[in-house]
Amino acid sequence: MKRYIAILTVCILVFALAACGADVEPTAEIPTEAETKMHTLAPVDDEPEWAHVDSELALEDKDSIFAQGDDFLCFAVVGADDSAVLRFKLDEITSKMLKEQDADIEYYLTLDGKKIGDAELNTDFDEVTLVGDYTYYELCALATKIRGL
Repeated sequence: MKRYIAILTVCILVFALAACGADVEPTAEIPTEAETKMHTLAPVDDEPEWAHVDSELALEDKDSIFAQGDDFLCFAVVGADDSAVLRFKLDEITSKMLKEQDADIEYYLTLDGKKIGDAELNTDFDEVTLVGDYTYYELCALATKIRGL
């Protein structure tokens, strides 16, 4: 008899504890219109996200190779639509060497030995911008190859 009372007590206790855990969905607070606009108008960081170059990338002209391998410090996709570009940072030694070159040289970039587009140097000769007719998604795919992924 004592066993039955103990089992009955345990069963009642289990049912009582199980009944306390109701399936109540948490209520999410709906943001006000002012809060939504505040987050939408938040300032955007203009600094691109630079990544390591991990592929056979080269800056060339029709006769010479001016930069390759470790001469490229990093690169970034700058922009988030079809006006986006790929920008590459060059090391200091390469930058100084490029400053001494003829201003009429037409540079281009190659990836794994294949030309991917013309290249423009900034006024400090420490950044190269890929010039070409690429969509944003094509640039992202190219960036994936350049990162070695």
